[in-house]
Amino acid sequence: MTRSAIVAILFLVFGLLIIGGWWQPFAPAFPDRQPLATQRPNLNLQLSAYRGASLDAPENTIPAIEAAIKRGAAWVELDVRYTSDGVPVLFHDADVSRTTNGTGLLEYFSLQELQTLDAGSWFNESFAGTRVPTLEEALEILQGKVCVYWDAKGLPAQRAVELFQQYGFERNCLVVNIYNEWDNILHLLWPDAPLIHVAGHLDQLPVLINNQPWLAAVRLTPQQLNEPLVNAAHTRGLKVFVRVKETGDAALTYINYAAAGGADVITLADLDVFNEWRVSQQESVDGQIDVVIQPEALIRP
Repeated sequence: MTRSAIVAILFLVFGLLIIGGWWQPFAPAFPDRQPLATQRPNLNLQLSAYRGASLDAPENTIPAIEAAIKRGAAWVELDVRYTSDGVPVLFHDADVSRTTNGTGLLEYFSLQELQTLDAGSWFNESFAGTRVPTLEEALEILQGKVCVYWDAKGLPAQRAVELFQQYGFERNCLVVNIYNEWDNILHLLWPDAPLIHVAGHLDQLPVLINNQPWLAAVRLTPQQLNEPLVNAAHTRGLKVFVRVKETGDAALTYINYAAAGGADVITLADLDVFNEWRVSQQESVDGQIDVVIQPEALIRP
């Protein structure tokens, strides 16, 4: 057997061990887990704009990001995929057909080809000609203004990690949502990446932190939110994110519930409802939330 063949086999074996989580060449970084204060109600609940201000502009575009900043979002969710030439771009779907005038899988487009597509007309003709932005273009705008929820829709790559670090998005202003099978790959690229994971039950927290000591936050649905879980997360220095898909009055119900439960960040598309809620709380005489929803009222069959 030739030396090159032996080297190739060794690389293959090590790769399988790393991806499987059986061997890691770098020891995990152990952050200083200072407990977080819990406020109930949390009238300082932060807003994370779902794919940017996606009710005001085409999702994952520069206009959506600019609208989210203008509307006072503290966080912006960015879906990140990669072009055929390895450039990280903002895009949710694997296929380009829903939000552009093109067809086919995004991973087969070069950046130049991708940016010839119209990513705005599907939303409204006033956004005709809007391009699919690169991650770097987005981070240039967000830097120093808004934190980022990085939703990794593609296998994490070194270039994306370099960009987040270059533009100063570290543990205190970034969380990374990633598929479980990619955790070890991201760990190789960024040993102390600030991960966020779903944790719907109290007994999941110790397991998550044991497996991922660099965990920075947990994500819950409104139905999973409860005081013991929030308290346990905060005791371990984990921020609590709540994701809400509803708009209008339904969104307001969940905002009230998230604030009453002591969550830190709520991700939603209806930025108007959130800002109306924030103004109403600031104008409240006693600073209390008028409506507190009982947990059982939010549990769906």
